[in-house]
Amino acid sequence: MNQFMTLLICLIGMPMIGFLVYTSLERFMSRLNDKEEIKSELNRLNQLAECSSCGRLSRTYQRELARYDLLFNRGVLHKTELSCPHCKKESDFLPITVNLSFHDTHLDCLSLQKSEYTEFKKQREQYEELLYLSKVDKSFKNKIQQTESDC
Repeated sequence: MNQFMTLLICLIGMPMIGFLVYTSLERFMSRLNDKEEIKSELNRLNQLAECSSCGRLSRTYQRELARYDLLFNRGVLHKTELSCPHCKKESDFLPITVNLSFHDTHLDCLSLQKSEYTEFKKQREQYEELLYLSKVDKSFKNKIQQTESDC
């Protein structure tokens, strides 16, 4: 009887333990992967560049937000390039390769922190949703005008 219980525990218990270990390792690895993705995205968003028209420094996340502001304020819904958050113009940006000590504390180009990243993502998603809704509204108005002109 004792050998039967041992065999039963091995046949039932071992696969369950293996499954639990596998799922816990999978969750742990996905969390590590998510942290690495956030870290690389923060590095991309915190890249520093100098505006060719006004010469002021800005980061990529600031230029993305300025692009959305430019799209909504001008009423132009076509794809625009990144614009300067300071002079509000579309221009070329010269990347800054040397990171000096004042770059992290300068008010023009504060870096995006990990705690602020989720807020930035939510704001970007809201802008994308507004952009999509305005494009759908514009195309709907164009269809209505076409049907009225055809009648």
